Amino acid sequence: MVSHMTSVVAWERQVGALSEMVIASDSRLGGGERWDACAKIFDVGREDSVLAFAGHTWRALPLALQAVATTSSYNGSVLRTLDLPQFASHLENVLNVVLVPRI
Repeated sequence: MVSHMTSVVAWERQVGALSEMVIASDSRLGGGERWDACAKIFDVGREDSVLAFAGHTWRALPLALQAVATTSSYNGSVLRTLDLPQFASHLENVLNVVLVPRI
């Protein structure tokens, strides 16, 4: 069995008077097949955040897509009336509901 690892890194850098966040990841998706040059960093529709994933593609990718859909469909997120910690908590609650097994 071959093990693969996702790498996601982030750092802040100064560009003149501005501060910017730089985020990078590898781009291979696996899970029965291997796809190169695939997105693992997603714009969630807010200027103050992005989402990156690591882990099993079959589990992580649907959750990343749900996070993007949740953000774009909730005005509090889109308009940034929720500050970042509130947004993160809202997103965590939504994803926990998605993950709860239904009987």
